[in-house]
Amino acid sequence: MEALLAGRSALAVFPTGGGKSVCYQLPALMLEGVTIVVSPLIALMKDQIDFLRRRGIDAARLDSSLDAAERREIGARLRNGALKLLYVAPERFNNERFLAQLARTRISLFAVDEAHCISEWGHNFRPDYLKLAQRARELRAERVLALTAIVMLLVELAQGALVTGRAFDVDDVILNTAGALVGWLLLGRRLGRAVHARQRKA
Repeated sequence: MEALLAGRSALAVFPTGGGKSVCYQLPALMLEGVTIVVSPLIALMKDQIDFLRRRGIDAARLDSSLDAAERREIGARLRNGALKLLYVAPERFNNERFLAQLARTRISLFAVDEAHCISEWGHNFRPDYLKLAQRARELRAERVLALTAIVMLLVELAQGALVTGRAFDVDDVILNTAGALVGWLLLGRRLGRAVHARQRKA
């Protein structure tokens, strides 16, 4: 969160249940503009939105289960600046109307959950994840946060697969896993970026 609030982009590797969502929910409340959260899991979106709304935080999701009136209402909240977090699936960025609306919106944070889906080597691969880095640049997102619980993603990072071309440029890598030391050794020199190894206490 310190990296994001300082205006930098980051990759965060946390174990499942390690609090990844807090890494974008709290900054979203402190930054001007809207936080876009990309997630492949509709059920997860619903759970997080329910949690946020119970605490008086304006959050919404756009997915195929919503009717036209609901989509228009969310669009109005996005336009008037009331919405703090908008959850979408990666496929939503194929919608030209949605992209046009985002182009007129200040995006303070572009958060990509389950970022391991960008890996073409993994069984969770989602082709539309490969377009997200370019979309974030086109939409002038002020900072990007990629989150995953998959430590093997670090191997690709160390090889430059996620910091060049069609993937994200990151300034900081934050590790909060039992394999933090391994991640440090893999990334520290080869990536040439700040790596914060935060060993999680048992």
